[in-house]
Amino acid sequence: MRGAFPVCGLLACLLLVHAAAPARAAAAQEPVAEVDLVADLSGISLRQARVIGRLIEAARATEDLYRRQLEPGGFYPADMSREEFEAWADPRAVPQATHPHFAIRRRPDGGLEAVPYHEAWPAETGRIARLLAEAADITDDEALKHYLALRARALIVGDYPRAEAAWQALHHSDIDILIGPLGTGDDARFGLKSAFGAYVLRRDWAWGARLARFTVSLPELQHALPVSAAFKDAVPEVNMKLAVFDLLYHGGYGMPRTSATPDSARDRRVRLERGPRQLQLRNVMQARFDVLVHPAAELLLAAEDQAAVRFEPFFLNIMLRDMAHALGLVHTVDGRDTVAAALGEHAAVIEEAKATILSLWLAERLHERGELPETRPQEHYASFLAGILRAVHLDPDGVAGRARLVAFNHLRDWGAVRRDAPGGRYRVDPARMPEAIEALAAQLLTLQGSGDRAGAAALLEYGGGLRAELAQDLARLDTAALPTAILFRQGEALLGL
Repeated sequence: MRGAFPVCGLLACLLLVHAAAPARAAAAQEPVAEVDLVADLSGISLRQARVIGRLIEAARATEDLYRRQLEPGGFYPADMSREEFEAWADPRAVPQATHPHFAIRRRPDGGLEAVPYHEAWPAETGRIARLLAEAADITDDEALKHYLALRARALIVGDYPRAEAAWQALHHSDIDILIGPLGTGDDARFGLKSAFGAYVLRRDWAWGARLARFTVSLPELQHALPVSAAFKDAVPEVNMKLAVFDLLYHGGYGMPRTSATPDSARDRRVRLERGPRQLQLRNVMQARFDVLVHPAAELLLAAEDQAAVRFEPFFLNIMLRDMAHALGLVHTVDGRDTVAAALGEHAAVIEEAKATILSLWLAERLHERGELPETRPQEHYASFLAGILRAVHLDPDGVAGRARLVAFNHLRDWGAVRRDAPGGRYRVDPARMPEAIEALAAQLLTLQGSGDRAGAAALLEYGGGLRAELAQDLARLDTAALPTAILFRQGEALLGL
């Protein structure tokens, strides 16, 4: 919903994997492509290079701590049973028991206690804090210096809110780092404890400027949505602080493991939902496009559509999808409830389907305004089709996969996407696409605005599943043994540092 957007990506944006021992084990189980994680650092100063070097060291140290957290006895005592934990973890008596930044340990008398992370792993957190403090001393970027100092302090005293607030305010720095406890997805026992991770980033100002230009048009585009006035009578959030970065190094949380978890499935993904800042990782998405999407397009699309599949419209579609979450209503038109509460268990898929189809609607509107001179609508259509086919192949049953199936099946039923029967290849009908896009957008926006849970359930029952025809065609990707994940080789040498 409005104000919370994924980072690429997958991520949204999809952060896949990087070269580490667990990743090697995963590579033996499924086709994995190895890709160098590179970025253009030709314009950085010597001072900035030194800062990046320290931050990469901090990310490596974070990776070491992450491994410690995942060991037996990391988050919880290895001999602790579920029954013992649940009997002890009374939120009124022991509120820290379920806190994401407290590990559970055995007391000398055999009982349980909650220990803050900086006391559970003092050497590791202290080392990361020291490296961040050194980077703070080197940089002449005052906002970054302030954030790094607060983040270093947080790691040794546990004061994360102040550091998080400083990171949220970091809007004008060339270099950035997201580091610390990032998510609870790796707590396989209870899903409570947050694992450490780090993302060292460099801002792409040119792509960011394009995003800023698009967001200015959102209020006007809200009023142009293909629904009646009651279903668009809201002011979209325009201060979304979307930003584009190149990933320079990743350590810790987000690495693949040998067995897939429900939220990672076959396509390794990380969502970095950090308040009002939304980050897109351009070089990660470039790798995803080159390795996962474009080869699938060559097997599944007709020749003329293959030629129209390019990275720029593919990446623009993803960013426009993030922007599209801001369009529509937060509350139902009768004012009784939020859209999320009204649609209940169907809300997430309907919201993602809305943003998915509105990405094409936004591309069409921006083309009409002359805002996308570097791309053509046909390229947006074909790149969109290639992207959703690959995403559905990798994860047909997740929220994103089902949302993309809603879009694909609608476009197929409408005749905007056609299938060549002899070879099972798909092609876009550009003449039918605008009408089909508007029809689905109107249906989804109306379901949300009216809070029609039964209607949402009926739509997902009809169009949110993988139909036999498409399943048969997607099986060709398995036969061709296309990669299903990416293994990033990374480090200073690849960055030219």
